[in-house]
Amino acid sequence: MARLRLVMIVTTAFMAAFYVLERTGLFSASSSDVLQVLYSVPMLAGTALLFATAMLGGLRRPGALGIWGWTIMVSVTLLLGGHWVSWLTRFSAEVVITEGQAFNTVRGQYAEGSTYRGRFASVPEVEVMLEGLTPDIGDEGRRLDGIKGTFKYITGEGNKGEINVSDFRPKALRGLQFSISGFGYSPRFVLRAGNGRVQQSAFVFMKLFPPGQEDYFRLLSPHTFYVRYFPATEEAGGTAARFGVRVARNKYIVARKDIALKELLRFDDASISFDELRTWTRLQVMRDWGEPLAMAGILIGLMGLAGLLHERYEARG
Repeated sequence: MARLRLVMIVTTAFMAAFYVLERTGLFSASSSDVLQVLYSVPMLAGTALLFATAMLGGLRRPGALGIWGWTIMVSVTLLLGGHWVSWLTRFSAEVVITEGQAFNTVRGQYAEGSTYRGRFASVPEVEVMLEGLTPDIGDEGRRLDGIKGTFKYITGEGNKGEINVSDFRPKALRGLQFSISGFGYSPRFVLRAGNGRVQQSAFVFMKLFPPGQEDYFRLLSPHTFYVRYFPATEEAGGTAARFGVRVARNKYIVARKDIALKELLRFDDASISFDELRTWTRLQVMRDWGEPLAMAGILIGLMGLAGLLHERYEARG
């Protein structure tokens, strides 16, 4: 038993050290994300070894464990099994979605690098539309304390409804779990030629929160558009909402001005305006059949640990 305990301690220490090193990127060019580390070969091999060692120890001396010892063994089995089930069945991805925008879980384009799909993972078809966002903003408009979103949905079978999602309370629908995080502004730009003819118009999500933070976007033209957004203030003598815009052609600034909604900013032989403003958030879509197993394992493990401690306390008394 002493050797088995040593194997479990060494394996657990190795997995912990591997996780920290991979997440911090101490010995690599960049850090790995959580899922890359959790579902890597060393972590999967470690959980398999822990499971085999725990089972071997329990089967060699089944009577020595007692009811609470076997409860903890069940907990370990569920935790480690949940890890492997997650690796095989998990689907998770993110998409940046703007108010009024619809997204299909099967046919939509997720954010680059955000998708994980296990070998046996499948995704039910659900189309969701972000109807509205309600941010909770503090610190005089500079800190996001929370955010709630209202989504309308329609399933592949034609069932319709509405769900409310917040960054603290995910929502389950059709086997998928939806959650949101982050907040920003999506202005709709209108690019016009010198004669006033509209050449291009679209919403573009930008990191313009908190107020004064600058972001940029490019079009097919050689121009880069740098934008800041300053919401309206309600204090006495407050100002109306405005955009701080700089237009650069290559390395040269060709126009710079604070403009109101729908106000034109002229540059070279063209002009740009921001005719509408909406908000955006990150929508996370996830389904993981291993997560319930792991949660059950944690609860059963806490129960087994409490029972084991109580049993030892009674024995000493």
